[in-house]
Amino acid sequence: MDDIAVRPLQTVDIPLMSKWLQNEELLEFYEGRDRPHDESMVKHRFFRNEAHVERLIIVYRYRPIGYCQVYEIDQETQACYGYNDEVATFGMDQFIGDPSYWNRGIGQEFNAFMIERMAQHVARSRFVVDPREKNERAIACYTKCGFEKTRHLPQHELHEGIWENCWLMVREIMPVPKEAACE
Repeated sequence: MDDIAVRPLQTVDIPLMSKWLQNEELLEFYEGRDRPHDESMVKHRFFRNEAHVERLIIVYRYRPIGYCQVYEIDQETQACYGYNDEVATFGMDQFIGDPSYWNRGIGQEFNAFMIERMAQHVARSRFVVDPREKNERAIACYTKCGFEKTRHLPQHELHEGIWENCWLMVREIMPVPKEAACE
């Protein structure tokens, strides 16, 4: 995982995000081919002042290759997902924007990195993702990273003008134990 890092999304990333979000191959799975993003749209969509959303650039071997956002799921949505416990639940949306980095295992490496990152900073929690059921590549990646399909979400996401079915996939996160103090 030494090849993977994240850094906060910055305004300098607007042209890169716009480039990624105009690629039809990416838009087929993220946002939709009917929603290519010019720089103005990127600013509006990804630079809103939402304190509860952590927006990150995925960096692979010092090169920005994608985007991720992490946010805490509110109690009402947790209840809709079937969670009525005190475990903090975080949603995660992500994409690798540069297709030359697709199908190389980097998505798996990134998810492992994020799970480890979360385990170091938050008491017991869970990550949830909700890929469209047609996005077999994402589902396979999440499954390899320990996410489990827990709930079918019919007509959950509007994508290219159609309400698409999704899967709620969950990965429980346990904190990394601190080293025992030796006397």
